[in-house]
Amino acid sequence: MKFLDEAKIHLKSGDGGQGCISFRREKYIEFGGPDGGNGGRGGDVIFEVVKDLNTLIDFRYNQHFKARRGEHGKGRLKTGAGGEDCIIRVPVGTQVLDEDKETILADFMTPGERMVFLKGGDGGFGNAHYKSSTNQAPRRHGLGWPGQEISVWLRLKLIADAGLVGLPNAGKSTFLAACSNAKPKIADYPFTTLTPNLGVVKVGDKDFVLADIPGLIEGASDGVGLGTRFLGHIERTRVILHLIDITQDDLKSAYKTIRNELREYGQDIEDKDEIVALNKADSLPADEVEKRRKVLEKAIKKPVVAISAVAGMGVEPVLFKLSEIINQNIQKEQEESERKRIFLSLMSCSFSQNQLKNSRRLVIKIGSALLCDIQSGSIKSNWINELSSNVQALIKEKKQIVIVSSGGIALGRKALGIATNKAPSFIPLELKQAASAVGQPFMYDAYAQAFAAHGMQTAQILLTLSETENRRMHLNARETLYTLIERGIVPVINENDTVSTEEIRFGDNDRLAVRVAQMVEADTVLLFSTTNGFYSDNPDVNPMAEHFPLIEKITDGHRAMAGDALAGLSTGGMRSKVQAAESAMSSGISLIIADGRDDGALARLCNDPGVKSTLFKAEGTPVNARKRWLKGHLKPRGKLTIDAGALAALKSGKSLLPVGVKAVSGEFERGDPVAIMDEAGIVIGTGLSAYDSVEAQKLLGKSSSHIAEILGYLGREEFIHRNDMVLNL
Repeated sequence: MKFLDEAKIHLKSGDGGQGCISFRREKYIEFGGPDGGNGGRGGDVIFEVVKDLNTLIDFRYNQHFKARRGEHGKGRLKTGAGGEDCIIRVPVGTQVLDEDKETILADFMTPGERMVFLKGGDGGFGNAHYKSSTNQAPRRHGLGWPGQEISVWLRLKLIADAGLVGLPNAGKSTFLAACSNAKPKIADYPFTTLTPNLGVVKVGDKDFVLADIPGLIEGASDGVGLGTRFLGHIERTRVILHLIDITQDDLKSAYKTIRNELREYGQDIEDKDEIVALNKADSLPADEVEKRRKVLEKAIKKPVVAISAVAGMGVEPVLFKLSEIINQNIQKEQEESERKRIFLSLMSCSFSQNQLKNSRRLVIKIGSALLCDIQSGSIKSNWINELSSNVQALIKEKKQIVIVSSGGIALGRKALGIATNKAPSFIPLELKQAASAVGQPFMYDAYAQAFAAHGMQTAQILLTLSETENRRMHLNARETLYTLIERGIVPVINENDTVSTEEIRFGDNDRLAVRVAQMVEADTVLLFSTTNGFYSDNPDVNPMAEHFPLIEKITDGHRAMAGDALAGLSTGGMRSKVQAAESAMSSGISLIIADGRDDGALARLCNDPGVKSTLFKAEGTPVNARKRWLKGHLKPRGKLTIDAGALAALKSGKSLLPVGVKAVSGEFERGDPVAIMDEAGIVIGTGLSAYDSVEAQKLLGKSSSHIAEILGYLGREEFIHRNDMVLNL
């Protein structure tokens, strides 16, 4: 088999299938309605590490890898089949690099390791998805999302315990053949090995892998000869055996040449343990061998041994010494790995605990799988009682808590005869909505009773994403939430499934929780899930998956690692959580993913140093992020001209009151952006008006105490609250 340690390949994950436009047509059934199913997901591109490969030669002849696209949706609400994954098998020690050949995208070190490198595109929605009370016969469908596409370099760095280095013809191949099962090319004329060779060396009851690295010459680190092509294979070795031909005239120069190249290459190769051996000792008299050994030993200030690979002289002690160093380094690596594991565990606690400790307002999202027992379809009473006790402790610390909870559909399954093992994605939409209508009263009653037992009042709020996106509804909901929070009442928010479809189809309320946090300017969103944070792969499938305790910037790599929900009560999965984290971080809100399955999970997350979690840390604060949004993304719909007194008040950080407004122009609704101008006509800022333009005209120059008398209802005392404006002063 030919050896190849570098190859460029092109990857593409599968496109999502198109949604279907279809209408139910059956005899004797009128108004069948839309029944077009969604398209299937495109296949993923997956790397899999296999232990029986030691070359990338297969990628010389096959350089394009493409996963299958998802099938299109069909009538009768049939979802298209998912596309077949493209699995790429690579040797242990393979690195995946970006096109610049420097940025490492993945590094595979463990046999059996799997990594989803490119995610397939989501399927498009069928026309059944777009059905609403105002659009009973939609003729719209989604085309499906395209897959991801990238060109990468594969680079193989052999996994060997010890590496043989030396100038050409130092006898490395002969040494490898003499002490291992390898069969490298050996001849009685000068030549250099052109490819690395591996051999297994048996020493006592232990064995190790020895690699013969092709001969280096002066200037190799700068590209001379074979260049740096094979220097990378030394990076992963634990010890170096440096062979020098004892018959050379200048032994010190031969040694220094190789050491200089190792130092110039970098990657800490020169710091590895090294055994220096003078080879071919059988070709000189014993006294001459000893003389040369002492000269070199004195020159390099390191122990030097004399051996003969051909005659077997001194080989066995060298092998035992190599084995000893390798075992010592393995033990050090294991100890370092354990220290790192403990450190990351403590840091995980540090990141999330510090965030929770410093948070003033916290939104906690509870998933169905945590609140409900999947078999009985009932509330986990011990779990919710512990939650209420933990929330009470946080409120005593002067923190404000908002809960966003799923569970209505899960609690209504039994009444509608929905099997407990049926995944949410396979339950018809209308059946989910009916189940929610049945289950929501039970869910809220459980929260009310559990919190009342600890002396706390709760309030039920039904919201949809579309309502939070409607400016007027957004403001109304925000004022309601502020009023409840300020009075110490814990809002329990549930998606309004009977009128909404988006939250049921995708997201498991992760996005709704973030939207609520944005609405009330929370510091942190805590997503309680069935996993203890974000991993490089599904830890239940890949035990070698890496846990990330802190993520300060979400990259394409993180998005590719995120998976989907597994069968059961959940509909979101890690993908929806990463999308929610992106939305939160852009608003100056941090997000924590933590395992909420055990009773008292909230208290342990806040206090136990051993609890794992992932913190998506946002820059800035929610208020600052909101002000950046106000300044950069909103076009004023009207203008307010203010007097000098109001201008001075704004400069001191106060809100804009009606008494300081001299003139109103333009037509705008409550919640619309308006420009704030001084008496000279200079725009000094932008803000969201608490009143529409008609009401604003009536309140010009009036005291806030007269608002109820003028408008017939008691509105906000400010025209624009200080948190809803950004000034150019």
